[in-house]
Amino acid sequence: MPDFGKRLRQERLRLGFSQAMFAEACGIKRTAQTTYESGKRSPDVDYLEAAGNLGIDIDYVIFGIPNPETPVDCPFVQEQHLDLQYVFTLQHCRDHAAGEGLTSSPMAVRWWKACDECPKNPIKHGLPIAQTPADIDWPLLLALLEGLETALLRAGLAMVPAKKAHAVVMLYRAFKASGKVDQKIIEEAVQLAAG
Repeated sequence: MPDFGKRLRQERLRLGFSQAMFAEACGIKRTAQTTYESGKRSPDVDYLEAAGNLGIDIDYVIFGIPNPETPVDCPFVQEQHLDLQYVFTLQHCRDHAAGEGLTSSPMAVRWWKACDECPKNPIKHGLPIAQTPADIDWPLLLALLEGLETALLRAGLAMVPAKKAHAVVMLYRAFKASGKVDQKIIEEAVQLAAG
């Protein structure tokens, strides 16, 4: 659980919250926030939902797999006072660091070189790269979908497609990291989603 706490702290700091401010916004005491970040206790679902509503990347905090759509404060963009017409995300950061779409313009080359020195460089620091359809573990995905349907039937529940898709993505990421499907985790996820 210490990794969970470390990632929770990283996300809280990324959003610019103090422990006290974040705890209050999530409806808990600061001491509880401290125990979550130190890994001494695990938060409940209400806390995780409140944290997610504040902008915390819950998949990253729980599983260590960052969402490619998470906004990133790019030091180069800030330094150069670039006025981008879009939100700079982790996926954009990965693409720049990999040199994808690199042109020969002086600004593009400086930006790419700055990525190599950037402490947020996701390639240099081992953050996962977004998958392509060819990278999907189809047997794992099939086992996950069968497990999810079984858990829904056992619980007598139904999920709207959007919620089911989110659950599948979250569970797939977790099971891909471990290499196996855990039916107990699927059932817990179904209960959380239904709650």
